[in-house]
Amino acid sequence: MAKDTIGIDVSKDRLDAFWHSRTEARCLPNTPEGFGQLCDWLGKEEDVLIVFEATGAYHRGLERHLSLAGLPFIKVNPKQARRFAQAIGRLAKTDSVDARMLARMGVVLELTPQDVEGEDVHDLRELLTARRALVKDQVTAKTRLATAPNPLVREQLGRRIEDIGADIQALDEIIAQIAKQRGTLEERIRHLMTIPGIGRLTATTMLIDMPELGHLDGKKITALAGLAPMTQQSGKWQGKERITGGRSSIRRAIYMPALVAKRNRGHLPSHLPRVERVIEPASTLCPCGCGEMSRIGEDVSERLDVIPAQFRVLVTRRPKYACRRCSQAVAQAHAPEHVVPGGLPTELFIAWIIVSKFGDHLPFYRQAEIFKRQGIDLDRGTLGNWVGRACFHLMPVINHMRAHLRSADRIFVDETRAPVLEPGLKRTKSGFFWAVVSDDRGHGGAGPPIVLFHYAPGRGKAHPLNFLAGYHGRFLQCDAYQSYNAMTEIARDNGPWQLVYCWTHVRRRFVKRFESDGSPIAEEMLRQIALLYQIEKSVRSKEAAMRLAARREHSAPIIAALKPWLEAQLSRIPQKSQLAEDIRYSLAHWPGLIRFLEHGMLELDTNPVENQIRPIALTRKNALFAGNEVGAENWAMLASLVATCKMSDVNPVDYLAATLRAILDGHPQSGIEDLMPWRFNQSSSLAA
Repeated sequence: MAKDTIGIDVSKDRLDAFWHSRTEARCLPNTPEGFGQLCDWLGKEEDVLIVFEATGAYHRGLERHLSLAGLPFIKVNPKQARRFAQAIGRLAKTDSVDARMLARMGVVLELTPQDVEGEDVHDLRELLTARRALVKDQVTAKTRLATAPNPLVREQLGRRIEDIGADIQALDEIIAQIAKQRGTLEERIRHLMTIPGIGRLTATTMLIDMPELGHLDGKKITALAGLAPMTQQSGKWQGKERITGGRSSIRRAIYMPALVAKRNRGHLPSHLPRVERVIEPASTLCPCGCGEMSRIGEDVSERLDVIPAQFRVLVTRRPKYACRRCSQAVAQAHAPEHVVPGGLPTELFIAWIIVSKFGDHLPFYRQAEIFKRQGIDLDRGTLGNWVGRACFHLMPVINHMRAHLRSADRIFVDETRAPVLEPGLKRTKSGFFWAVVSDDRGHGGAGPPIVLFHYAPGRGKAHPLNFLAGYHGRFLQCDAYQSYNAMTEIARDNGPWQLVYCWTHVRRRFVKRFESDGSPIAEEMLRQIALLYQIEKSVRSKEAAMRLAARREHSAPIIAALKPWLEAQLSRIPQKSQLAEDIRYSLAHWPGLIRFLEHGMLELDTNPVENQIRPIALTRKNALFAGNEVGAENWAMLASLVATCKMSDVNPVDYLAATLRAILDGHPQSGIEDLMPWRFNQSSSLAA
């Protein structure tokens, strides 16, 4: 590992270089003369790593010169460089800033030199580039030949196509000869050729343009190739959806072998119903008069179709039976219980209304307009009445979820506004939804993920004291809002709450300082926080003991050096500046900020609860306010159920319909655990 680095931003005409330890900058031409000047600048320094970003054809000359000179260098992926720049707050796109950022990237990430390539590899790369240019010319000539009306032009294009074909064949022979002379390369080429659809030329291109093959895991290598099956809508790995990103040369080389990965056929969910149609030709008689032709195969394609939401009427008949002899006994089945006795909606319809508002953020008046397009006239007040009745039946489920939360050893808490209409005043007052979350997935815990919202008319300390009464946990992960400080003063059997503060809130302050003032102190603070999150990423979803060990080994030294550094910086800057206020904020909450070093189940931030509050904000934006405080309490209850379903990957419509039906059918209170969202056995393809 090199002790020092030089970052080089490569452009078409020049090289902007920055020497990290010397803080020296140079601007050199992107020519052989410039490469020589770079070597002269380096002198006899042997332990300096050169870091530059892959820029296609512009970096090829530099890479070749460094390889032949035997200088250590590393070519970083542009996406990796951008992520590092975001982590340290260096988003300015200027050559000098990029060179400085690349130099720091080499030091911070402790990058190691890549293997030096021989001259034959560079020759192969140049030959492959020349071959691509010839193939492009050949395709252009063939396209013109297909449309050219002039016979003379067609003749010239034909000869041109033949000449290009001969040149391509000659290049292929030279490429194969050079590859065979390099034994290890030839061995890897033959190994790749065992994959169906990959020939010698494709394998050679892959190994020359992507030397990481054989040294990375499958996810990283497919991301480099542009085959990473990541959907842009959700960011989750959900199968091979598209071929984008990565290195363009690799995409071109393996386009045909990877074409199956690009198609949706075979990857549409199997549970979707299939409606087949067979399109026969107009005639199956052989045009030569031989008679009926035989079927030799078929082409099958699948397309995704939709049936707009349809309403249906469930007609329930309960026949009556009587004895014709005595006329005394009459038999008839009991009418099933419903959320709205004698009313129109089924439990499934009510569940749909609930999820449409509290999961899909459609207010009742918009739903009423949708229903009207189907010829059904429902007032939004009627919809609210139905939902309120459902809340009454779902109260035991919420109470049992609260019992689970009370036994959690660590909870997240946050609050957000909840406008409520004041009766008779035609204006709203500000209530608040307080969110309590238990989510052990970050440390591989077995506890179920739960979200519970509480409505309160204010934001004072009395409200968290009220709804957190009876909780047995030790750790409360929250922001630095003063109302939470009162939680540490409560005398409890298992001791007072220990507050764990959020590093994301600290980071936001320094991001603002860096963006507005360009403060180097803020930049360094952001870099240190980025290192903490990099450590957290490496142990995410691991056991608590493993997370704690990694934090004590890697995060604790960073924290130990960070506090005295902040105190030193605070003494050097104006005490009334905003930066000084941000540093004082961090130091004032330091015990809570570093409490994550005491236990592996604690998180670095309050993102789990903030992520659950965002849907509340979307519903609030569309619905504007709750009609009254009872409506706000119902809002909190139903938002809790929908959010918990989504965290458990359960379809909330199916869950609410089945749970309402079970409660109406007399599900025993002793078996209420079976009605929890995380116990529902129908996994969702709709959950976010």
